[in-house]
Amino acid sequence: MSQSAVDSKYCKREIGLANAVEEPILTIVLEHVDLPYGLKFLSLLPQINVNEREFDLLVTKGVRKHLAAAGIAPCPQQWNGPISWHDDGASPAGSVPSAM
Repeated sequence: MSQSAVDSKYCKREIGLANAVEEPILTIVLEHVDLPYGLKFLSLLPQINVNEREFDLLVTKGVRKHLAAAGIAPCPQQWNGPISWHDDGASPAGSVPSAM
């Protein structure tokens, strides 16, 4: 969640739709934001702050929890490579990193 995201009419629509159809919402906080009136409920939902010490682990747990709630089974294979392309420059086997 960033200020530009919560100010975006498209972001507000996506959040409103997810809330209306009762889809789980996992909020990842990128910076302090002033929530507009219609999005104040986001402060009551589970949040993960990017400054958390165990951010990667918290995101993984949060995503798995929401997948389970939606009845989606996790992928049977576990990727043991880097979390992002920037960790060591490696890419998953068989994939081609995008040109930068």
